[in-house]
Amino acid sequence: MFEVMCGRVSDDTYYEADVFGEDEPQRLKELQDWLKALPCSKVGKVQCGQKNLSENAVKLIEEDLVTMAVSVKSLCSDYFCGFLSTLH
Repeated sequence: MFEVMCGRVSDDTYYEADVFGEDEPQRLKELQDWLKALPCSKVGKVQCGQKNLSENAVKLIEEDLVTMAVSVKSLCSDYFCGFLSTLH
């Protein structure tokens, strides 16, 4: 298959029979199965040029947000309680 494709660098039109020969249906099925079995076939699709973060980076950001939320809640609670005590 790759020999056929590399031999025709000026044309990107390929017919199954030219690439796989007589047992084209069986060979095409084998290729499809092989491609589906590759680990990369299970990776989510992203738009070309899209910038994204790794799962680990997202988890670290989430952990920081939880920590910040707890800190802010504590600060607000302390401030609010302090404010209420000035009203009495």
